[in-house]
Amino acid sequence: MKKRVAILFIFLFSMSILYSQEGDSDSGSDIEGKIVYKVIFKGLKKVKSKDLIAVQMLKDGMPFDASLIDLDYKSFFELDYFEDIIVKTDKAIDDKTGAEIPGMINVIFEFIEKPTIRKILFKGNNNIPYGYLIGDVKVKKSDFLKKSVVIGDIYALKEKYQKKGFNYIEIDYEVFQNEELKAKNQIDLIFNINEGIETYVSEIILTGNTKFTEFTLKNKMKTKERKFLGLQKGIFVPADFYQDIEDMKKYYKDNGYYQAEIVEPEINRYEIEEEGIKKEIIKITINIIEGKQYKFAGMEIEGNKIFTTDDLIFNMKQRQGQVLNNSKIQEDIFSINKKYNDAGYVETAVASEPIIDDVNSTIKFKISIRESKLSYIEAVYFKGNTKTKNYVLYRSVYTEVGQIFDSSKLIASIYGLNNLGFFSKVEPDIKNGSAPGLLKITYILEEQSTAEIRFGMQITTNKWPPDITLFGELTEKNFFGRELVISGKVDLSLYKQGFEFSLQDPWFLNYPWSLGTSVKFYHNWTQKVLRKLTIEDYENYNEEDGSLTNPSDQDIRDFYDNKYVNKDEENPNYIGHGPGQWWSMGVSDLTFEIGLSTGYRFLKYFSVFGQYSLSPIYTFMIDNSLADQLNSTTYRNMITQNNGWSIKSTLSSTFAFNTTKQRINPYDGLKFSLTGAYTWGSYDYLSLSTKFTFYWNILDLYFNDWPFKHVLVFNAAASFIFPGFRNLGGQLNGVSTAGKGPIVYPSDYLMVDGFFVGRGWSTSIGATNYEGRLTNKTGYARFDFSLEYRIPIHEKFIWLAGFIDMVNLIEGPVKKLPKLDASGNVISSDGYYDYTNSWMWWNQLEANDWYDENMSNWYGVDNWYGSVGVGFQITFPQLPLSFYVVKRFKINSYSGFEWVSNQPETGNLDFVLSIVGFYF
Repeated sequence: MKKRVAILFIFLFSMSILYSQEGDSDSGSDIEGKIVYKVIFKGLKKVKSKDLIAVQMLKDGMPFDASLIDLDYKSFFELDYFEDIIVKTDKAIDDKTGAEIPGMINVIFEFIEKPTIRKILFKGNNNIPYGYLIGDVKVKKSDFLKKSVVIGDIYALKEKYQKKGFNYIEIDYEVFQNEELKAKNQIDLIFNINEGIETYVSEIILTGNTKFTEFTLKNKMKTKERKFLGLQKGIFVPADFYQDIEDMKKYYKDNGYYQAEIVEPEINRYEIEEEGIKKEIIKITINIIEGKQYKFAGMEIEGNKIFTTDDLIFNMKQRQGQVLNNSKIQEDIFSINKKYNDAGYVETAVASEPIIDDVNSTIKFKISIRESKLSYIEAVYFKGNTKTKNYVLYRSVYTEVGQIFDSSKLIASIYGLNNLGFFSKVEPDIKNGSAPGLLKITYILEEQSTAEIRFGMQITTNKWPPDITLFGELTEKNFFGRELVISGKVDLSLYKQGFEFSLQDPWFLNYPWSLGTSVKFYHNWTQKVLRKLTIEDYENYNEEDGSLTNPSDQDIRDFYDNKYVNKDEENPNYIGHGPGQWWSMGVSDLTFEIGLSTGYRFLKYFSVFGQYSLSPIYTFMIDNSLADQLNSTTYRNMITQNNGWSIKSTLSSTFAFNTTKQRINPYDGLKFSLTGAYTWGSYDYLSLSTKFTFYWNILDLYFNDWPFKHVLVFNAAASFIFPGFRNLGGQLNGVSTAGKGPIVYPSDYLMVDGFFVGRGWSTSIGATNYEGRLTNKTGYARFDFSLEYRIPIHEKFIWLAGFIDMVNLIEGPVKKLPKLDASGNVISSDGYYDYTNSWMWWNQLEANDWYDENMSNWYGVDNWYGSVGVGFQITFPQLPLSFYVVKRFKINSYSGFEWVSNQPETGNLDFVLSIVGFYF
């Protein structure tokens, strides 16, 4: 840091001031008492003003204060963006009149920026390629050259090489700058690497171990011998090796050998030559003195007045009379300390001393406690939040000024800050306050990008024409640094085009009260819409097939599906069918939706949420004259009534609780939600859904320097559609609705999406020619369960997963009626289905006056559909995808268990690609 300004301030404020004004210099008295009109930044090219404003103390309109200028000067230099900073003052000039403003001045900071990095190069990296090295350096292209960061990167690169077996690695750096780069204030950063020779462990010899086998002890070590044709590398990392020695001691002490010792290991190095390449091999000898095994004889506690001895030893892990486990002893001592900390006695000291009885082979621990007074929180600070406002952070922590210090609240505060998703690092720094018993807590934060940009392409191959969807979504989770969530999305495909926009404030008026709004507009084309079958269809069936005497509607449709495989545009099942007529098939709608939402969170885990949406919908066909041929009564009414216009209003309410500690990739706790909704207007139905998710961290492993949290996730969900209030009596468009059941908007029927529910049972991404029995099925009730085992490859970004899904989609019983021709003759006794009572699947009793013995088609009630699969989930915010390979199956009370192939008579697996969402 240059000394120019420091010298300037001594001269400026001790004797006089450098006052730049057209070459004139005035005394310091001309500055005293004046107001700062503007703080002006000059010389900025790469640095953004907002980065300086975030740490700036002296603001426009404040009285001139030399101490604040000094603080700003230091803060700007700490950003490490500048070679030099010069501070000046000048007259305040009115922008409109050009006249000097009395009593005011401008403060000017002139900056000379550091050069930025054009390229990052590596020289001498013969054994590790560029791509593996560049990921380990924090310095990036276009960054300012910061020596401290470069030095840190050198240490990271050395560690990388050492973990590859290059113990003699040497790395330095140089800066290249020619005249062209100098003109652009750029440099090339070059890391010079001298790899040295590769080192590996050829043999590890253990001596003195009589209680544990060599295999058991070596299995506790990260350092391994080179074996199995080099598949076990035998890499020697000194830090890891000496940690292995400590881990081996720990293993002995945890099994009662409290006085076990390991003599300084013998490490012998030999230089050899393999295939013309010089290498170094290491032979290690570890000498162990095991000693005798001890049992635990209890604890003797003294100095405790605040808590009784029984309170302190309650629920301890180490039990008297058991083989001594030193780790359990340390955990028990820690729990004593934590008990004091949780109660606010932070400065309490807990010391332990082992009392060894060699005669009886026991060890008793004497615990000496020096109790302290209660500690209170004097101040809570945040450091590193250049964007996020402090009040956003204060409402996320549980440590408040004036409270008794509680370590559990400190941990909860760390989780609270992490769950915001704004920071890549959260670390507490606790220091003594201004007086004994007072503490200052500073949360040191490292901000990360809060913008999520998602874009991509989604392809469905089992349609003609293929459904190619381009989508883009932009979400900012910390808009203006106020935790506002703003989101926009655009979809563009042949079958769907539109956009949506939403804005949500999760802390309206700084209370745990959320308020949001959304706007959507879409054009949807549903190509495959069922046509109402006619007598001619039955006659065609009898002429071309005729294998069934009394065919039902479904038999006729199966006949058409088999006849027109992969020729949907010619399939008579669908409205508007015909050779080359794919463009005129189906039904389209224009939907505009506005929504409002609000919610409240309380008692830490609980929340209630409400939402209202209003949607004017215009439904049409290329040829509206075909509307009477539609099989769906809902679609038919939407097109023929009110000139195609309908209104959909929905009011929903949700109750939820969530005990997971992490909002992103949770590994323990549970989630539960219960949602009820009523839809009215041109429709009439009630819906109810509930979901339960349990996360169980069943295993923590450490493998090849990677900590793994093995998580078992159980999901259970149920959804129902009930008739609305009009079912009790009323009219819609002049027609009685009494007893008609729910009047449902077509896309609101329950279905199996194949991505989140019933993975593999989808017609979308990754589906094969044979669509499966759930394709295009909708229902009034759905039950789904899943059990998933997750292993993180990288906890924040990618997880492996194996799962089993089960789903039951219930369409409801229907009454079979005879199909009659125009003369009243019976064409098929099972030909016609009466769907008006489908919603009453849960009340199929003979006591009902509508009961009929022919109501035996309990679609879905007897069928459970499932899938087993493995894959991986990318949870990176900008690209949240899941990739699965699945095998489907079905369980029926009559036919039992059977595998479902993705093509008839084949055993191929299905491939599923889906957007999983950031939180899963």
